[in-house]
Amino acid sequence: MGRVVSAIITLFIVSCANFAPPPAITPALIANARPDHASAKDLATGRNLFVSRCLECHTLPSVAKHSPDEWPTLVSRMSGRANLSASDQSAIIAYLRAASTTHH
Repeated sequence: MGRVVSAIITLFIVSCANFAPPPAITPALIANARPDHASAKDLATGRNLFVSRCLECHTLPSVAKHSPDEWPTLVSRMSGRANLSASDQSAIIAYLRAASTTHH
């Protein structure tokens, strides 16, 4: 029993070791959102949806993993499984495009 608990704890720690939380809403991130005309509130909504809805199916990818131009296609492709409305998709895309520009 002790070995099982130790193994579970070890797996949990290892799986979290590479997890970096999604970038916070900062002035730089807001500035990068200008092409999408997203406000700080839109970006915060997008970040919250990204964290809550995307985690339902998979771990969160690093925002720098994809370019700003790749995110719309990726979000659109997964939106059906996540049951995202058009406004949810727009908010997530605006956040990811701004965040990936900041961290890419």
